Amino acid sequence: MTLARYRGVVLAGIFILVASPLVMIWSWETNQRDQCATLGGTFDFAAMKCDRARGDHPFVPFSERHPWFVTTTLLVGVAALGAGLFATREPRRET
Repeated sequence: MTLARYRGVVLAGIFILVASPLVMIWSWETNQRDQCATLGGTFDFAAMKCDRARGDHPFVPFSERHPWFVTTTLLVGVAALGAGLFATREPRRET
């Protein structure tokens, strides 16, 4: 029995393992921003703090706030996808 029969399950598992840290950090930051807005403040994305004393802060994209994390996650994802595709390939048949 080979893993080729379970290719979709293996690839879905790899996707979940790689995507979950990104989703967790993104949702944590979204929660911080929403709590700050609820309290009447403005969220400073550069400092990752709620600031009630000053006005609006410029938006800093997630990829600029966490460049190493995003790059590492993408590289690990590509490597895991390649390993998953290699592990689930159909064996060659001798003819």
